[in-house]
Amino acid sequence: MSNYPTVRPSLTLDFQKSKQLDPRIAFSRASSATYVEDGVIKTADEHQARFEQEGLLIEESRVNFVKANTTGSDAGWDYGAESTDVKPPTGGTDSVRKGEYLRLKRNNLTAPSGTYQAWITMFVNTASWSRFAFRTVTGGIYYFFFDLSGPTPRVEERHGNNIITDVNPEKYICEQLANGWWRIGYRNWNSINFGYRQIWRFDWDANDEPIVIGNFPAGAPANTFIYAWGGQMEIGAKASSFIPNNGTNSITRAADVCKITGDDFSSWYNQSEGTVFAKSSYFGLSTGSLDIIYEINDGGTANRHHLMLREADDDLRIQTRSGSVNGFEQLFSRPAENQLFSNALGYKINDCASSLDGSNPVNDNSVQIPTVDRMFIGSRNLGDFLNGHISRIAYYSERLTDTQLEVITS
Repeated sequence: MSNYPTVRPSLTLDFQKSKQLDPRIAFSRASSATYVEDGVIKTADEHQARFEQEGLLIEESRVNFVKANTTGSDAGWDYGAESTDVKPPTGGTDSVRKGEYLRLKRNNLTAPSGTYQAWITMFVNTASWSRFAFRTVTGGIYYFFFDLSGPTPRVEERHGNNIITDVNPEKYICEQLANGWWRIGYRNWNSINFGYRQIWRFDWDANDEPIVIGNFPAGAPANTFIYAWGGQMEIGAKASSFIPNNGTNSITRAADVCKITGDDFSSWYNQSEGTVFAKSSYFGLSTGSLDIIYEINDGGTANRHHLMLREADDDLRIQTRSGSVNGFEQLFSRPAENQLFSNALGYKINDCASSLDGSNPVNDNSVQIPTVDRMFIGSRNLGDFLNGHISRIAYYSERLTDTQLEVITS
């Protein structure tokens, strides 16, 4: 390819292709956690990294307030009955819940206090019926309708008689897995009802609108059922990976911490000049916080350069800081959720520039370069986790030209 760098990176971390960690990376997570592989829910042990189709999965710590959520037993559900008609999305032998409508038990939840936004999700199977609805009563009666019968899922929202067909994707989750399973759910502002925690079947009427009778979704044939498993209620800006809970208390998934320090860092990093490349995606921004794709720093906050998203802004930021001097900063329009994007920062004293997805770099010719000694991937030493995927990171020990920055991010 014309203008592609001829110099080889001194560090290449291709998580999407390799599905493994470089031995120079120190990884930790103080709990087990789940991930999706070939459409099946799998479990990684404590301190074991997770790799999905997009690359390395990095998430903040989250709590699942739903207890006894990994079987179809009466411990977790109201209505319906246990069933082994279909296997759960793990492919295992646990039972699932079967019924014309289902609800997570209120006394099976530990309600948080204060103001929050909660995500309520369930896994549903289309073996019997493929049109499902949630109802929430926060600020009135709201509905979320999921039609999973076609090649493309159809999602609609209803406020009273007002139907929204172009639903904001930040308000719901609809992900297909294997063997007829889907994970669906919605965002609900704090409510003692947790959105009623209930799922119904529904159908469309002659006007292609969802049928609601007496404020309840309706219209499905009487001989159809919902198969559901794995209820989750968590506080955050977007639903995270499934958190199994076999016990009687709320359960916490710990944060993923991924870093390179000491000789494992200094062996490839060039203090005076270099280029950092990152290909990544995110599925939801931490409320009131920063989502760090990478940060190279000295263990503190004074000297660093990083690529980050900020929930309060509509931009992606690439920054360098040396001591009390805020050096280079370039803002880009924030990429869409669940979409891989590429960024490269080239730095040298009084010569910094950055490109996003092949954009024209903007140079800063009055920049000091911070003195650093470690790299955090998907977070930083203060936290601020990505909640997304790192597909690839590469480091060149020289400042690539502006044209080369455009080429490697295109």
